[in-house]
Amino acid sequence: MKVLALNGSPRPIGNTSNILLEMQDMFEIEGIEMEIIHLYEYEFTNCNVCLTCEIRGDGRCMDEDDGLNDILDRMRAADAILLAAPTYAGACPSVMQAFMERAALVFEKGDLGLRGKVGGCFAVCAREGGDMVYNQMSRFLLRNGMLVCGANPVPIVRALNSPQYADDVQGMRGIKALVEGMSSALMRLNGYYRIGFGRRRTRSPLRSRSSPRPPASRRGRSSGARPSSPPRGGRS
Repeated sequence: MKVLALNGSPRPIGNTSNILLEMQDMFEIEGIEMEIIHLYEYEFTNCNVCLTCEIRGDGRCMDEDDGLNDILDRMRAADAILLAAPTYAGACPSVMQAFMERAALVFEKGDLGLRGKVGGCFAVCAREGGDMVYNQMSRFLLRNGMLVCGANPVPIVRALNSPQYADDVQGMRGIKALVEGMSSALMRLNGYYRIGFGRRRTRSPLRSRSSPRPPASRRGRSSGARPSSPPRGGRS
């Protein structure tokens, strides 16, 4: 099982990047691989709604030079998608916004390649605007038909300069809850029980609906005749 995380922060050692590294360790404890893509390493052109993706219908954008299609293919191959971004001017950073605008149109007009996958997101803000960023990213996941994991507390971390994120106890509790929720969803979708954060999951898969039922003798009833009914009237 693999989680693909998209980092919308331009700061390689900022709050968002460091939280992602901590989440990577949390997922590793659960036996889940997590890969991080730093969006600021790419130079995305803005979507001009040319609708070539709809005409082609192959789930690819016409711009083959900026790396977007490669990221979309890696998203299709992953089991879960995690979006992370700080708050700039009360909204998502421009690179995350540009990415979501183009990716949303390609998936919508193409193959709906994220439908049914597990999704999650978190935002970082100094004081305000985190709700807007969180809602922008969660709406992207929902519009793509993903199974979006919430968390309590909501994973919005309040911090300005790293490592101030560690001082927001409630925010980091939400981050841990998000990892737990995504891990649990991934394991259940892949046929495993999860027995607690940091504890090894059971190896026996869940019995699917298509699996044959056990024989009657194993369901608590013998394979012989029906059990006799108590005599009517009187006391037994």
